[in-house]
Amino acid sequence: MRIERKRCKWRDPIDREIRQMCVNARNAQLCRLRGSFIQVLVVQTSISSVNRQGECSMKKRLMWFLLIVAMITSYSFPASLEAQSAMSAADLRVALTSLLGEHVLLASAATNAALHGNDAEFQAAAAALDRNSVAIADAIGMVYGQPARNAFLPLWRKHIDFFVDYTVGVATNDVMKQNQAVADLDAYRQDFGAFLASANPNLTRDAVAEALVPHVMHLASTVNAQAKKDYAGAYAEIRKAYAHAGDLALVLAGAIAKQFPDRFSGRVDSSAAGLRTLLTNQLGEHTVLAAMATNAALQGRTDEFEAAAMALDNNSMDIAQSVAAVYGKAAGDAFLPLWRSHIAFFVDYTMGVAAGDKAKQDKAVADLNAYRNDFGAFLAGANPFLTKDAVAEALVPHVMHLASVVNAQAKRDYATAYNEIMMGYAHAGELGGVLAGAIAQQFPDKFMEQSMPMAMPATGHAEHHEATHLIEAHIEGWLIVGGVLGVLLLGAAFFYLRRRKETAIAS
Repeated sequence: MRIERKRCKWRDPIDREIRQMCVNARNAQLCRLRGSFIQVLVVQTSISSVNRQGECSMKKRLMWFLLIVAMITSYSFPASLEAQSAMSAADLRVALTSLLGEHVLLASAATNAALHGNDAEFQAAAAALDRNSVAIADAIGMVYGQPARNAFLPLWRKHIDFFVDYTVGVATNDVMKQNQAVADLDAYRQDFGAFLASANPNLTRDAVAEALVPHVMHLASTVNAQAKKDYAGAYAEIRKAYAHAGDLALVLAGAIAKQFPDRFSGRVDSSAAGLRTLLTNQLGEHTVLAAMATNAALQGRTDEFEAAAMALDNNSMDIAQSVAAVYGKAAGDAFLPLWRSHIAFFVDYTMGVAAGDKAKQDKAVADLNAYRNDFGAFLAGANPFLTKDAVAEALVPHVMHLASVVNAQAKRDYATAYNEIMMGYAHAGELGGVLAGAIAQQFPDKFMEQSMPMAMPATGHAEHHEATHLIEAHIEGWLIVGGVLGVLLLGAAFFYLRRRKETAIAS
């Protein structure tokens, strides 16, 4: 009996459904996980030889069942910003801080690639930067609605274009082009201020425009330093711009929380909110600076690697100071060499990849796995709401994403590298939230909803986040997904074998 080969027609609709599930998802890692989860099952249950419409119908029903199950299992993970029906003001502050900080880091990476003439990396960095822009617009839409989101996105993209113009002017020594870009950015600050002031009565056009001055100055200074190969200066400006992004997020979140107190409970300026934002910001910066350092090393830019490594170590000292602020100087002094050790292991891994030395790579991975346990023991010894195993498990994505970044950078697969950087950055933010939640539960009198001094004006709130057991919840979620996946694959195999048997009998 001749078997007619034809494709079932459900693949494209399913793919569209997966893409739709991923729209506006804040956590790119989880979005891709859900998509790949379904697509793996599609591959496992597909039969290339089909001769009856009924078989396609059976697979359609099976795939819709799998889609529903995958959507149900996604409940185990944090929801996207837009999907959350109720957010605290602290949630809003953390989300805006993370998004604006990511914007700064990706913009700096893009201009650096452009000035080095690496078009492939520039295109990948620019694509990642635009995904970040869409995420920021989605956050605006979550607060003010779809029309506001649609108006915001082209306005935000415009200032990125002006920075590109400035970078081109610097690269070509075209002073007129540089001056025009600066004039355009100054006009943009007024337009952006007018947009936000029209949406929020707690903001004025002039105040917003003035608050954007450091953003423009630091990124322009970054470009100037990158062009001169003054990498120490460039990374110093990048860190200043990143810190300012957090200040700007605090002002915006405070104004929004004041405008909508029923939607965003609590205060943005409480000690709990400050701690959570601080750890989220510092761990995110660590991730991207590490990726910048490995990229410079793999491309043979020794001067830049040394500057990036210095910036990364300054970030490490900042994190150690945060630990000391909670647990005392002795704890901070013990933390710093422990934290630095895992960075050294990533350097070893990068050297192994660069040299094609598999043994060196394997040794570095083994060292990183041992470090996860040491780090878990350190935190568990300081905080009764954390366990060694849970912390060690929570660090797995950090190790995996940065290792994947290095692998992709070595292959000059920059699209993958920037995807992994963004996923690593998102995971770092989640980890910061978990640690801050555990600390707040350990010291409720110190981290309560009471205002703390801030350098910039703010309105708003804070929150005592319930993330103390989020590490365990994430692990449980992965176990659930693993179990469901195993059961469904067995079920898919059963359907496949039964259909083969029926086909054999019919023939």
